[in-house]
Amino acid sequence: MNTTNSDLSFGRIHCVSGGKQFLERNLNKTQRAELYKLIQSQKDNPVNITLAQYTNKRLCGWTTFEEKINGEYHRKDYTQRLLIDSPIKFIKRLCKKADELKNKFQDNINEIGTKDFELSI
Repeated sequence: MNTTNSDLSFGRIHCVSGGKQFLERNLNKTQRAELYKLIQSQKDNPVNITLAQYTNKRLCGWTTFEEKINGEYHRKDYTQRLLIDSPIKFIKRLCKKADELKNKFQDNINEIGTKDFELSI
């Protein structure tokens, strides 16, 4: 786990731009345990999930598959829906999207291998 004052990275889920502080302020003990389970579930997924603070009450995030597939990189942006998503529900949604992206490109992933793609933060 790499940590700095504002950034946090654990496995495939990364926090940048205030994401760490947002999670510290907004997740209770039970939700932190859920976050730990989500981190473990994404450990071997070659799709990165990045979280950032969008506003004081919302997260934004994106999934990124860092290898070129069919000549392009794949990144999809998401924003926490304020009245619908809690922070942990939003992170679960991103994990589901990362799993879907992994499954979509599974053949290409098998060819490339599951090398570790760490974002530079």
